[in-house]
Amino acid sequence: MRLSVLSALARMNFDPWDEAARLATLPAPDAERALVSTLDLLPGRPAASPDTGILGARLVALLPKEEAATGARPTTINARHEWLMNYWRLWLCIVIAMSLVSAFRPPTKTGAAASPRPSSAAPATEGRSAELPR
Repeated sequence: MRLSVLSALARMNFDPWDEAARLATLPAPDAERALVSTLDLLPGRPAASPDTGILGARLVALLPKEEAATGARPTTINARHEWLMNYWRLWLCIVIAMSLVSAFRPPTKTGAAASPRPSSAAPATEGRSAELPR
């Protein structure tokens, strides 16, 4: 049965992503030797097959370079995290400003007491009685 390199590494209790990150930090010849020696440990395979060396060279050529492997992803995550933090800080400042403004604002009156218009009823004078309409 044919196995992928991913399956072969998983069967040998290697995390393929950790192994790829480790190999990406090594120089190409050292990474090739390390990968070939790891693949030679696979049970049920003939030892020191020439195909393993070719496979190792092809796979190491596909690995990202050391600079790209170590710095690209954390920078993207940090930039997104910083953007989200700034977004929520802005909204927090807006909420605090609105609460401060509303705390110092005089309360508004409601109902009849709120009407600044003078009453249309004439005040009663002394000695006169006001007649009510029927």
